[in-house]
Amino acid sequence: MVDPGGPVDATAEAWAAPAVARAEAAVWGDDSDGWESSYFPQAKGRVERKNGVYQDRLVKELKLQGICDIDAANRFLRAGFEADPNRKFAVPPAEEEDVHRPLSEETPLSNIFCFEEERRVNNDWTIQYRSRLFQIRKGNKVMPRAGQKVVVREDLEGMLTLHYQGRKILYDAIEARPKRLEPAKEKKIHRVHPPGPHHPWRLDFNRTRRVERDPPHTVTRET
Repeated sequence: MVDPGGPVDATAEAWAAPAVARAEAAVWGDDSDGWESSYFPQAKGRVERKNGVYQDRLVKELKLQGICDIDAANRFLRAGFEADPNRKFAVPPAEEEDVHRPLSEETPLSNIFCFEEERRVNNDWTIQYRSRLFQIRKGNKVMPRAGQKVVVREDLEGMLTLHYQGRKILYDAIEARPKRLEPAKEKKIHRVHPPGPHHPWRLDFNRTRRVERDPPHTVTRET
């Protein structure tokens, strides 16, 4: 993309180039020459020659027709202005064969002329796209697993669709990630085992020392 009055928008070109190349391959076939960036001399020359026609002949034609506003100029262009320059300057192609693919009613043009990117499914079945979060619904017939990739397609009007294995999947736009449900923790029951009546804890200190020194079966009581 060239801005005649300023620098080249490299970010916009980097964003548009893959989408244009993918759409071109889908319509014209994988054997096409591909999309040429305006940085190449061949593409630059085509742009400048086309601009030269409009900057010279179109301006003069608008003046001869007395057109001074944009709406009238657009109507003049749609009325067939290009027919005369094409008749004068058109060059017959070296080969007459048409290499375009035939367009049928089943051709999904909405899936071709769009921006397309891949996104990895998170463990909570969410994806991120342009700083936005989307939750994949559970009711999809084809359900991607966590870690797999889905295709995000954005048309020229900004509408988004998600696709997995060639099929569209349903989703919801969310503001934040769903909270992770922690498993309920089991309460531990601490059972108290009270000491028996003859446990050393229940004896006084002196008696405890006697019991430890003389085993119970050898203790004799004085009369």
